[in-house]
Amino acid sequence: MRGLEVDERLTYILDYLKTANLIPSNKDLLAFKTFLGVWRRRADYTPETYSGEILLFRTRGASILNELLIHMTPGRDAVMDSLGWSLVADQNLNIISVPGQ
Repeated sequence: MRGLEVDERLTYILDYLKTANLIPSNKDLLAFKTFLGVWRRRADYTPETYSGEILLFRTRGASILNELLIHMTPGRDAVMDSLGWSLVADQNLNIISVPGQ
């Protein structure tokens, strides 16, 4: 990849992700660049503690995320169970399991 331009490198990675079914096949280079930009900006974001009530609806169906969480070792922490919301919830985090995927 050393001899490739940036867009060529990104296209190679994008094609690999599509082939591995990690992203939808209809995503183009512009969408991939937008995602990467958002991902970079996300790294700079530090959420503040929220003291109000947080009501999180989680599906209990067979989604990829639920499958990964269900197959984790016993004792997985609250951060995983709350999809990260326990990091900002001061005290009032209520998780409700609903049917779905």
